[in-house]
Amino acid sequence: TTLDPLTRGSMVHEMLASVMRAFIARGWTPPPTDVLEEAQAEADRLACDVAARTAQRLLPPIQRVWDDAIDAIRRDLREWVRRLTLESDGWLPIHVEYGIGFAGGNGLDEASQPTAVVLPDGTQLHGVVDLIERKGADQYRITDYKTGKHRLTERTVVNGGRTLQPILYAMAVEAAFGGRVMASRLY
Repeated sequence: TTLDPLTRGSMVHEMLASVMRAFIARGWTPPPTDVLEEAQAEADRLACDVAARTAQRLLPPIQRVWDDAIDAIRRDLREWVRRLTLESDGWLPIHVEYGIGFAGGNGLDEASQPTAVVLPDGTQLHGVVDLIERKGADQYRITDYKTGKHRLTERTVVNGGRTLQPILYAMAVEAAFGGRVMASRLY
């Protein structure tokens, strides 16, 4: 028995958003190597807070299954923090859970825009971008966190039309902010 994918995915997204917001508030974007252990401990504490709130709401039927799933997520989160420190390459997080076509609140970035963006052909796009980072004045990188099985190769672009989210989010962010999306990735 394992944690169902929807519960796991929702919880992981909430944990990642909570941690990234805390790191932004502390100026740890990315966490400097000399505070890596402290950053990992803070991420672990925040993850435990999210897990406890979720457990209160869901009342997990098999405590051992729940505890094992949370432990695995916490291990992944510590690795994510380590990679933040190593892989920032000058990108600075500016928005976490940014809604396009959704107002802020309810876990969304307060700066979210309530209206959909309209592309030049008239197509309206809306969605929630997990992380928007900026480099310089007008370059952006988008990250969409995935919590399921990794089934794509390094060379996959749109996966026969089944993986359009990075491209659509890039178009939406460019329409919302101007500038250029330099990378839009699944992580």
